[in-house]
Amino acid sequence: MTPRTWLAAIALVVLLSVSGEAHHSLAATYGISDTQTIEGIVVQVALREPHSFVHIEALDDDGIMRRWRVEWEDVGHLIQRGMTRDTLRVGERVRLVGHPGRPDGVYRLLVAHMSPVD
Repeated sequence: MTPRTWLAAIALVVLLSVSGEAHHSLAATYGISDTQTIEGIVVQVALREPHSFVHIEALDDDGIMRRWRVEWEDVGHLIQRGMTRDTLRVGERVRLVGHPGRPDGVYRLLVAHMSPVD
């Protein structure tokens, strides 16, 4: 499998497992009943415990470039699903679908699906 195929597979597994493995109230931090899509450039990847984060620069609805903090699973689970530190690279363009941060105006997202943009 290519790294892009692995990334798509990992994102699907994350979507299916996020609600069952959460150890804190995701609903307090994210609008779990809402979804939002962003497309932008990866500027930082932090694979770590207890949660991994990907930072994305993307335009908001007003055309202003914002830095999004996207929460992901812990590095152990990502590695078990085939992710390596080279799967997702700084400078890569990605599309993310997830649950927006609370309150409005906070540029956070709980990833539900991530895919590369060609």
